[in-house]
Amino acid sequence: TTEIYTLSLHAALPISHVYLGSKRSMMERIFNDPNEPFWRSAKKMELGLIGPDLFAPFIRDRFAGTGRGIDDRVVDDLLAMTHGHPYGTQELCYFLWEEVAEGAEAGEASLDVAVTKVLRSENAHFSRIWTKAVPNHRLIFQALAEERVVRQITDTFRLKHGLPHDATVRKALRAMIDDELVVHGDDGFRIAEPFFAEWIRRYQS
Repeated sequence: TTEIYTLSLHAALPISHVYLGSKRSMMERIFNDPNEPFWRSAKKMELGLIGPDLFAPFIRDRFAGTGRGIDDRVVDDLLAMTHGHPYGTQELCYFLWEEVAEGAEAGEASLDVAVTKVLRSENAHFSRIWTKAVPNHRLIFQALAEERVVRQITDTFRLKHGLPHDATVRKALRAMIDDELVVHGDDGFRIAEPFFAEWIRRYQS
């Protein structure tokens, strides 16, 4: 999932512990399952994604702080790909930074090389997800990867991508959302992991 949870452990002393995690189901289980030792010991705070108005200046400042520049269009393209996912954005920025010499500026060519390197580093992980997916889930993955964001599941969308009937697609999507493979946000349905969609477009389309 792209959401992050922050949990502060209550204590008798004025001391708090903060737990960060990006796996919703795991964090929920640790603190909300009566059989777990931390049950009801923390307050949940969902941080969510980081908006481009906050992330873009941070990226530019970090590049500038190491004597490198980054084109504004590259920042926009980078954030459009990661959707402001904190880990994904920083991972891509790391690979991009490595492509830029001191005194130079990151351009579209450097970004493309960085994306290729990210996909290579994540290939084993994405291959496991793809291999475990049932055929209907793979079709939905391919459809979402091509569209990037789908506001509504319409007949036109299903027919365009060769998907089964509406009830089957919605049941599959519910399962994929529960497994944190798909996100249903305000903008619609999209693949949760920021680079998995690009991996599917390049290697499974």
